[in-house]
Amino acid sequence: MIASIEERSPLTGQLIKAYPKSTEEDIKNTMGKAREAFLLWSQVPLSKRLTLIGGLRRLIIDRIDEIVDLLRLVTGKTRVDALINEIFPTLDAIRFYENQAASILKTYTTRKPVTFPKCFFSSEYHPLGVVLILSPWNFPFQLSLIPVVTALAAGNSVVLKTSETTPRIGEFISELVNEAGI
Repeated sequence: MIASIEERSPLTGQLIKAYPKSTEEDIKNTMGKAREAFLLWSQVPLSKRLTLIGGLRRLIIDRIDEIVDLLRLVTGKTRVDALINEIFPTLDAIRFYENQAASILKTYTTRKPVTFPKCFFSSEYHPLGVVLILSPWNFPFQLSLIPVVTALAAGNSVVLKTSETTPRIGEFISELVNEAGI
């Protein structure tokens, strides 16, 4: 049985950090906290959620060199690869949600069908609850943070489970999200 998960640099083999293996109790506690967070976050107006998400984007820009260094350490990517394939797409996606989420999530009415001439149909979007995101090792920043932002913008809470080879990225994302006030 594995007592801990060791994250090692793929370039040097150097130990980055050892993480304790989650127990069933840890997972239950995490889900309980995520459900509590959902009750609060789902009540935050969309405009406020998007303001906070915009703050997250600005934080990423402010800490871009730190993020590049971390990606280089845990994945072995070059600086250019980290920027072009991880950070820039993430920033673009966040900006997209800042600009388009209100339009995407608005209530809309559809045309009345011929069979029901006096009826109108409308669709409303509501947060669903806790979203579990399982992210891969090969694009740990982008393929963690874009789904996190998508779920948060829609009013859901998130549990992020990163790859066992890149857990420091998940830890760093958690730090960023907390620092942004989300």
